[in-house]
Amino acid sequence: MLPIGKITPSFSCFTSGMAPTNLPNSPLTVSFEIGANSNTQVDWQNSTFTVTFIGAQTFTRANLKANSSESVTVPMPSVFGSYQVQCMFNGTSLFNSAVTNSYSGPILVSANHQVGGIQLYTNPANLQPGASTTWNVVVLGAAGLPAPTGYIHIRIGNSYTSIVALGSGGTVTFQANAPSPLAPMITVFYGGDPVYANSSANFSLTNPSSPTNGGTPAQPTPTGGGTPAQPTPTGGGTMPQSSSTNGAGVVSTPGVSPTPTATHKATPTPVSTVTPTPAATATATAVSSISAESDTSAGSSGNQGSIVLWIVLAVVIGLAGAGAAGYILLLRKRKFAAMAQSSKNM
Repeated sequence: MLPIGKITPSFSCFTSGMAPTNLPNSPLTVSFEIGANSNTQVDWQNSTFTVTFIGAQTFTRANLKANSSESVTVPMPSVFGSYQVQCMFNGTSLFNSAVTNSYSGPILVSANHQVGGIQLYTNPANLQPGASTTWNVVVLGAAGLPAPTGYIHIRIGNSYTSIVALGSGGTVTFQANAPSPLAPMITVFYGGDPVYANSSANFSLTNPSSPTNGGTPAQPTPTGGGTPAQPTPTGGGTMPQSSSTNGAGVVSTPGVSPTPTATHKATPTPVSTVTPTPAATATATAVSSISAESDTSAGSSGNQGSIVLWIVLAVVIGLAGAGAAGYILLLRKRKFAAMAQSSKNM
C-alpha cells in the first residue's frame, strides 16, 4: 500500500556519452526527467537514484546523488555484452519511488577488436534504380576470434535498409528494392558486438552477384573500428525490404530505422581568399624648376630683384613697428596727465 498523501511522479531517463561499442567500465552519463503537476515540484534533490545494467549479468549502481542538471555519471559493466539501462528514483517524504528503462536503448560493452573485413554481393551485379535486388553481406572475423554477430544496414545516398541481424558465419542475405535515383556509393554499416567494434565499408554500384558466382568481392578496409560516417537522412526514406534470410528465417526488424551513430561533418572548402593589392603609392614628382644653368642672365637679374624686394619689406615692417611703439607711448603720456590733473582737483 502506498503511503497516504504521497504522489507518484512521472519519471524517465536517457543515456549519453557512449559510443556504438564501449570498453568495459567506460563512463556513462545518465540523465533523469522527473515531474508531477504544474503546481508541484519534485524535491528530487532530497532523493537518491539507482542505475541498473540488465544483461547476461546484472550490475547495479546505487545511492547516486544527481547533480544540478539531474544527471549522474556511472561506470559501465565490466563484462562484455549488451545491456538494458534501468533507472530508479528512490522517492522522498513527498513522492513515491519510480522505475523506468532508458529510452536511449541498450548499450554495448565490447572488446572492440577490428573485423577482418566486409564483403558485399548484389544480384543483379549492376545495381539498377528501383529494381528488386538481392543483397548478401559478409562481415569477416579476425584471426583466432569468432565470427561477428550483431546487426548491419545498408545506405545508398539518403535511402537505407532496416537493421538486419547477421546469421551464422557473420552473413546475411535479404531482398530490397534499390532506390531511385541511385547515389554513386553503397555503404554497409556494421554495429559491432561484444567482440568486435562497429565498422563500415564503401562499395561501388557494381559488385559480384554471389560468393559462388563471380570473382572475389570488393573488400575495402573498414573504418578503423571508429564511428562510421553516417549522416541523418534528409529524404529518400527506407529502401523497401521484402525478406531477410540467414538460415534462421526472416530476421528483419520491422519498424526499426537505423539510428545514426555519428554525424559526418564535411570540412568546408574555403572560398579562395583574394589578397588585396595595395593601391599604388604615387611618388610625388617635383615640378620642374628652372635650372640656374639654363639661363645665367635671367637667374642673375632674378636674384637682384629678390634682394631689393626683401629690403623694401624690411623697411615697411620697421616703420610699422616704430609707429605702433610711438602710438603706445602717446597713450601712456595722456593717461599720466589725466591722473595728475585729478590729484590737483582733490
